[in-house]
Amino acid sequence: GTNVPTGSGFIPTAGPPATIVSTGSKVGPTASPIVKRRKGKEIMEESDTPKKKKLQEQIDAQVARELEEQQEREDMRMNEQIARDAEVARIYAEEEIHGMIDSLDKSNETVAKYLQEYQQFASDLSLEKKIYLISDLVKYQEHYKKVYKFQSQQRKPMS
Repeated sequence: GTNVPTGSGFIPTAGPPATIVSTGSKVGPTASPIVKRRKGKEIMEESDTPKKKKLQEQIDAQVARELEEQQEREDMRMNEQIARDAEVARIYAEEEIHGMIDSLDKSNETVAKYLQEYQQFASDLSLEKKIYLISDLVKYQEHYKKVYKFQSQQRKPMS
């Protein structure tokens, strides 16, 4: 192939030199089309504008890719943060449950029986279910204490 000089540089050709017919006097960024004649066929070729357009498209695609990658990295960081926060919340909830269990009156038969059953299934339960069940037990115990207190007050002789 040979390079054919034009007003704005060279056009590489694959075969023998083609005849160049320039329609503008000086070829600049907004050049008019250059017509190449090869074997009787006319090929229209915009000189600069398609190259610029193509380059701009490549730059746009690159920028879009970089933005997508940046977004993916931020999403990953966000998901990692959410996972860490969830783990911290889970640990606090577990500690809360243990605190509630420790506060229970294990001398109360019903509480002790319920707690024993709870502990058999605890590993299979979700955190929400554990909190729900232990909260119920705490409520039961508080209610039981009130009833017990009321009953013991009723038994006292009036002075």
